[in-house]
Order: sequence, then structure tokens, then C-alpha cells
Amino acid sequence: MMRPAEAEGEAACRQRVALERHAASEEGALQFEQGDVILVLDDTQQVGGFLGIREESWKQNQDLKHSGIFSEKLLQPEKDE
Repeated sequence: MMRPAEAEGEAACRQRVALERHAASEEGALQFEQGDVILVLDDTQQVGGFLGIREESWKQNQDLKHSGIFSEKLLQPEKDE
């Protein structure tokens, strides 16, 4: 399966696991549950956060319209990094 960055012809994205639930309280925010795997897109740091997409959303839809902004503090690195 192709990752979002690969689909866009960019560098690979980084995987992170959500430490807690994040509600999309604003338009453009990414909503996820504790334990969700989030694909953090490289070189997309936004003011106060990062741009990413839930891995499950990417697998189901294969497009970035389901991506959003979130605080990287809500995520932990994958163990194999």
C-alpha cells in the first residue's frame, strides 16, 4: 500500500500512535482516538501543530481530504523508529 507522501511524490511520512483522544474542535483539525496510528506528513509543520492523517482513513480512502492539523504532543513515536 502506498503512503500519503509517496502518492504525492514526497519523502516518506512518519508513523505515530495517539496517546489520547483528540476531538476536531475546529475546521481543519484531525480527530482521532487513543491508540490510532497517525501518519505525520513530513515538512508540513503548521502553526502550533502538524498535518497528518489517520492510517485507517488513508487505507480506506487513499486521499488527503481526510487529513488535519493536531498537536504532536498528543502522539508518541512508533517503537521501531
